[in-house]
Amino acid sequence: MSERKVINKYYPPDFDPLKAERDLKKANKSLKKRNNGVVTVRLMTPFSIRCLKCDEYIPQSKKFNGKKEILDEKYLDTFKMYRLNIRCPRCSNCIAFRTDPQSADYVMEFGGTRNYAGRLKENKNVETADQALERLVKEHDDDRHRGEDKMQALEERLSKLQREQEGDQQLVALKNSRAQQQRKVDSLSHESEEDQDDELDKLAERAFESRKGRADTLKVSKPAKKIRRATGAHTGAPNPLGIRIKR
Repeated sequence: MSERKVINKYYPPDFDPLKAERDLKKANKSLKKRNNGVVTVRLMTPFSIRCLKCDEYIPQSKKFNGKKEILDEKYLDTFKMYRLNIRCPRCSNCIAFRTDPQSADYVMEFGGTRNYAGRLKENKNVETADQALERLVKEHDDDRHRGEDKMQALEERLSKLQREQEGDQQLVALKNSRAQQQRKVDSLSHESEEDQDDELDKLAERAFESRKGRADTLKVSKPAKKIRRATGAHTGAPNPLGIRIKR
């Protein structure tokens, strides 16, 4: 078990790590050149396929480990075209399809046929390079005009937002002024109520003082008569009526 783990490794006396790294890089480059741009990728079938060798039906969106390679031809001398190769899950037959930038779809090349191909609308008029150039120029102009329209709409939206902000600020200012006026009115009403209470208190005090002074004057002007009881013999003036009181 210890030998399987390879704990101890043998390095020859003339081992050069830099040379080994250079040799590894050269091997990788030669492998890439040998594959000629072919890369292993994980892909899904873009449509339903029937294998021509074993009549196996491959559904759409089935995952495969396939090969991707770049083709020499280009669409309008600009867009690259790719070929994708997969293997039939039943007979391992090679099935290839490529990209089609003109129709934004995929086209079968060999090894299989596309199911329900009759339902696709085939365009018999092939677009030439001049027609494609005119179409691209027209689309560019349309996009530019559309961009100007978008800028105008954006400016209008910004101006609308600015007007709304100004309106909000005016509303806030009006609310503050109204609240300040209401506070002033409340303070004035409170002061007027206090003044009225003070006047009523003063009137009550005046009425109370006037009533008290009147009572004092009545006491001073009309003093009460004192009745004294007579004691002993009556020595006063004779009774004019001639009445004699018996005691």
